[in-house]
Amino acid sequence: MINNTWQLLSEKLIGWGKDLVLFLPNFVAALLLLVIVIIIARFVRNVIRRILTQFISNIPIINYITGVVHYALLLIGFILILSVLQLDKAATSLLAGAGVVGLAIGLAFQNPIKNTVSGFIMSYRDFYRNGDWVETNGYYGFIEKIGIRVTHLHLTSGELVVLPNDAIVTNSFKNISINGKRAVVIKIGISYGDDLEKVEEVVRATIEENIEHIESETPEIYFQEYGDSSINFMVRFWIDKVAEKHYLKVKSDAIKAIKKAFDQNDITIPFPIRTLDFGIKGGQKLDEMLPGDKS
Repeated sequence: MINNTWQLLSEKLIGWGKDLVLFLPNFVAALLLLVIVIIIARFVRNVIRRILTQFISNIPIINYITGVVHYALLLIGFILILSVLQLDKAATSLLAGAGVVGLAIGLAFQNPIKNTVSGFIMSYRDFYRNGDWVETNGYYGFIEKIGIRVTHLHLTSGELVVLPNDAIVTNSFKNISINGKRAVVIKIGISYGDDLEKVEEVVRATIEENIEHIESETPEIYFQEYGDSSINFMVRFWIDKVAEKHYLKVKSDAIKAIKKAFDQNDITIPFPIRTLDFGIKGGQKLDEMLPGDKS
């Protein structure tokens, strides 16, 4: 009885030993493959990081992309290692499970994924940059930070608005800083009795001599309409600093300087005027309405 038991145990141990000897080369190959996969994954991650830094300034976006690539390579290597270890069924089950889980995650996190993709788009396109003054989704301010899923917009009133990246990419977007210069536009009305050519000369000289502007851009003056009590025109000139506070200061200085120049040259900015005429057809003349002797 004891001899039979020992014989069966010996046969089992010998069989396991043979299997271990046969399996040992695959195990060693799997270990070598694991080391190679880790080295390749790190190398590819570093190369991609260096390439992305030349096109993307957003560090969180770069970390996100390189992280996804790194773990994707490790997953591929893990599946190859299972194949080397002759665990093909486990590898097939893992791939099938990963597909189902990926589909479930994609459906559950549809909006976050859209915002993340939009963050990638914003990170490498030139008209989305930190510090730019923009108008989007009904808000006006400067971009404080472009994140992976959201963008921080600092408004002129001091509030901080957090906008989903997808809302910025898919909706209308105005970038005031994109060209590195900004137009200052002032609308003015002058009296019908003033000489328009003189007005134009005075305004242009005032801007060129007293107000900060890009010298290569000549101030533009356009008369636009005959108003109720004035001839209306606009003056436009350019500055090379687009920050809102600086823009408002230059515009304020220009308005004060133009008003002072008008006063010195007897140019009138009229008040609204209404002429009452009671002598129209069907009406009564004003002198007939006044009391007194009509003889």
